[in-house]
Amino acid sequence: LPAHSSLAAIDFPGHGASAHLPHPATYDLAVLVKAAVLALDGLGWPSAVVVAHSFGATVAIMLAAAMPERVDALVLLDGVGPSPSNPHRIVSELTEFLTREAADAASAAQHNPGGPPPQPRSRKTFPSRSALLSHLRANHTGQLTAAGAAAIASRGAHPVAGSRPDPAWTFTHDRRVKNF
Repeated sequence: LPAHSSLAAIDFPGHGASAHLPHPATYDLAVLVKAAVLALDGLGWPSAVVVAHSFGATVAIMLAAAMPERVDALVLLDGVGPSPSNPHRIVSELTEFLTREAADAASAAQHNPGGPPPQPRSRKTFPSRSALLSHLRANHTGQLTAAGAAAIASRGAHPVAGSRPDPAWTFTHDRRVKNF
């Protein structure tokens, strides 16, 4: 990178080392685009060149469509994600959502006036880090190397509290993320 450049890598809510959203919030596309906007705001960047991978590429495309003034350029790798039900309205709906969210920081998705929040499902645990890495490699759609599995686990897995001396391991992602 040129000397005057800055670089930031973000984990979306419920991914990697980021916090999970409170129940009953959902991880829909608009919420993740909002997370990207909040990241830019938090960094004090009016705009950025956005480099994104996988579902992050879908989020980046929606960010650029809804707020083109915030995206100088896109670099997209292996973009995947759900298809919108009405592609002709998605940009306007997303722009309206982001405008409402910017005006009202107390999001209704993070508030449950109807009673206690639903309990999250229990997490799948693995008897060891080695077993977790083997699971990653066996269930990956492509060729995942041992080093690749270890890199994923370093950001997305942790030992289960209280399972010493040989700790069990589990993934850190919020299981609701699979509801895309």
